[in-house]
Amino acid sequence: MAALSWMLCEHVFDGRATPVGWAVGAVAGLVAITPACGFIMTWAAWLLGVTVSPVCFFSAKFFKKLGVDDSLDSFAIHAIGGAWGAFWTGLFATSVGNGINSGAFYGVPVQLGWQFAAISLSFSYTFAITTAIILLLKYTIGIRVSEEDELAGLDVSEHGMKPTFAVQVGSEDPSATVPSKV
Repeated sequence: MAALSWMLCEHVFDGRATPVGWAVGAVAGLVAITPACGFIMTWAAWLLGVTVSPVCFFSAKFFKKLGVDDSLDSFAIHAIGGAWGAFWTGLFATSVGNGINSGAFYGVPVQLGWQFAAISLSFSYTFAITTAIILLLKYTIGIRVSEEDELAGLDVSEHGMKPTFAVQVGSEDPSATVPSKV
């Protein structure tokens, strides 16, 4: 459902649906169902799939508009999608064992508060550890290459390889290519 929902968002807001959108939507659905999978009913899982893609889709657009450099939309898909799944669990969790873990719609609204606390703790922990790792790398081995290496290209400076691309020139014969060096 999440894959179809993402493609619908693409079609309506970008003018076309893409296979990449299908895959990204499927990942968003898998991320969102992870915290909820043992606690929600099938119909709620379907609704989660339908709703998570628009949430992640518009989050990705929002972060792009802010100028955030996240070429794979990882934060919008994994962080926002995971938080959406955890929030959904607080709403739609059904009785497990003694019923204490039921969600807000099943008579235990405090579960939604516990879910918000878990989401906040996850975001805080991830921010703190990521900041510590980046600072450690920055002051030990560095987190950027030199401007010289960047201009030469990382394929050359880091890997010692010169990339070549083949461009087919209007022929049915696949061997009729013109190598192009970058």
